[in-house]
Amino acid sequence: MNRSCPTVIGVICKDGARFLPACLAALPSDATVILVDSASGDATPQIMLDYGRATGARVYRLDGEVNASVARNVILANAPPGHLLLLDGDIVLNQAFLAEAVDALDQNEAVAVCGRLLDRFHDAEGRDTGETHMRYGTRRAGPVRSAAGVIVLGSGLRESGIRYDETLDRNEDTDFSLRVSRLGTILFTTTVMGEHMTLRYYEGERGRQWFRDQHQRAIGRLVMRHLNLGDLLHIARLERGVVVGLLLELATIVALLLVALGWPIALAAIAVAWLLDMLQFLRRRNLQDYLRARILSPLFALKGLLDAGHKQPRYHVTLVE
Repeated sequence: MNRSCPTVIGVICKDGARFLPACLAALPSDATVILVDSASGDATPQIMLDYGRATGARVYRLDGEVNASVARNVILANAPPGHLLLLDGDIVLNQAFLAEAVDALDQNEAVAVCGRLLDRFHDAEGRDTGETHMRYGTRRAGPVRSAAGVIVLGSGLRESGIRYDETLDRNEDTDFSLRVSRLGTILFTTTVMGEHMTLRYYEGERGRQWFRDQHQRAIGRLVMRHLNLGDLLHIARLERGVVVGLLLELATIVALLLVALGWPIALAAIAVAWLLDMLQFLRRRNLQDYLRARILSPLFALKGLLDAGHKQPRYHVTLVE
């Protein structure tokens, strides 16, 4: 592909040896590639090193307190000038999306470009289950305020020196893209960015990790960084399931107070509200997901409001030769 501006691709990965080879095989041969390994304990470092030796890609190793924000900042700090695609190591890139994004950036239609993403689910042994889910499948093409981790940043935007907030280990993509949207237009295209090879979100070890990390605390931390009406309304739309749960929980507290004041009908009213919400939810998901989304997630988010998480992680970056 002939381009007026060089294209750089940065791939981050942690313990991703299962899917990383397919990700690397799908990268265009004419792009400059930077790989960042986040303290992996599997074959990920060797896969990256082999790819780097074969293609000339630079490989960086992170050790210490690492997260996706840190890894992406290593790419932002070390990538040569040009448009920059940030990619996760479990995504097989659709090169047609990259070409479309680069054209839009070359024509100054936006400062960043994102698109749809196809989740392809695998079981614990890495076998394709045949189940898929299209993220942003109903979103229309046009300007947006937030994006996921896969995003193409224009060369002009990179000159601003914008970086990810390394104190955020979740929802860092939303925080970053909200700040990007203040600098210019993020263009959403209906072209699929690639296939995201993943396990089911909340099953097995991934589900247990969700509870250990109190995953949705990140929503509260995100809110504390965006205390303006526009950003808050946008975050509420993105996390509307958590917002509904929080409103139901607050309404339950109010109902109990009204019962104590002699209004028993308030308890019946909130019970009906919970029941109707649950029945609608269970048409698409299961009871375990309902308890997680409506009961636990709002509580974790409230905890995040009180624990803004400003601790700067400590880590070490090594250029692997």
